[in-house]
Amino acid sequence: KPIQFAFVDKRMVLEGGGTRLEIIDMGPSPHADEMLIAYVPASRFVFQGDLFNTGGAEPDTWGNLTTVQFAEWLTKSGLAVDSIGGTHSAVRTRAELDASANRVKEMAGKE
Repeated sequence: KPIQFAFVDKRMVLEGGGTRLEIIDMGPSPHADEMLIAYVPASRFVFQGDLFNTGGAEPDTWGNLTTVQFAEWLTKSGLAVDSIGGTHSAVRTRAELDASANRVKEMAGKE
């Protein structure tokens, strides 16, 4: 079967098997002009790449200015999100994202 490409203009909704998946372009961000996230409303789950990287590091090292922008965008978007998965981290909570973003903002204010 030939490869098919789909382009996302702000939002694409995929539905099947009783599940809704929304692919949302939340860019621009400090990381990229176009930045896609996947949102599963029924699970209150977002999957992202490079917006909230936690890896195996200690919580006090999580986050950067892109994390701040992502947390602020989530708040403005109105998406109901409890958990966040990522390409470079385990599943984390929205509270962990917000705490990381606040820590980065505090550190930036001290410089």
